[in-house]
Amino acid sequence: MIRSIAFGALIAVSASASAQFNSGYAGGAMRTILKKGDFSALKGESSVLLVYDYSDMSVGKFSEEAYVNKKRDEGNKKEKGRGDEWAEKWVSARTEKYEPKFEELLNARLVAGKVALKAGKDKTDARYVIKMHTTETEPGHNVGVSRMPGYVTAVLTLYEASAPDVVLGEVEIERAPAQGAAGFDFDAGGRIAEGYAKMGKEFGTWLTKKDWGRKH
Repeated sequence: MIRSIAFGALIAVSASASAQFNSGYAGGAMRTILKKGDFSALKGESSVLLVYDYSDMSVGKFSEEAYVNKKRDEGNKKEKGRGDEWAEKWVSARTEKYEPKFEELLNARLVAGKVALKAGKDKTDARYVIKMHTTETEPGHNVGVSRMPGYVTAVLTLYEASAPDVVLGEVEIERAPAQGAAGFDFDAGGRIAEGYAKMGKEFGTWLTKKDWGRKH
């Protein structure tokens, strides 16, 4: 009898964990929306400079400042300096994980689509610039039996380097899923990095389908 009850409880926990794993992220499907103009200026260009902006970004239900302060205070209460270390990693993950992932998948998709355009932070001599402004980050969580994938939303704006105030094109990639494979994404930074990877792949695919950036 006791064995049956224990077995039943185990099945219930396993079912709950499976449901959390398979439920998808709580944000709806990823969407790519052209908000203004187009990206046809990239036709014939061999490179485009990428710049990144995280200002006025929301994190979950908080402003980024409120979220970071909350997490820092919680960490420092558990162990002196632990929260400060977390806050430093929160920022450094952008250049160490998120931006490289975005660029890697964007360029891989452009190559796969036979587009000659190369994008990156190092393309400082490019005529055009794409600014990637991350507006929303939902880190999600994964504690084994409970998992909620996160998502990332960003607006990508195209302008000429010599005229940054003139918007040529603007596209929003809404709620790119931030989750790893097979349920082993316990680290928030790893989950968020996957969101940037998906955005890079999505943006590269979108440019290819629109035929913007292709040489003729």
